[in-house]
Amino acid sequence: MGLAERKEIVQKLEKALNAKILTLVTGDRQGMETRIAPDLLPLVTEHISHIGSQNELALFIYTPGGDTITGWGLVNLLRQ
Repeated sequence: MGLAERKEIVQKLEKALNAKILTLVTGDRQGMETRIAPDLLPLVTEHISHIGSQNELALFIYTPGGDTITGWGLVNLLRQ
């Protein structure tokens, strides 16, 4: 699936949810897997600053796993 198709799907979901969607996808290609780790949080902070203040924000995560403490930090970051 190409970038244009993914963007279109996200835009449709945003409209249906009446919320901006922060999409977080880590790699699952065999031998090149990536997982959620603490170094993710500064990147998410940067993306949130581009999105700006929102009344509603949805989070879509696709990952084969990772550090659970980072997941908790991500939730707290989004709540702020």
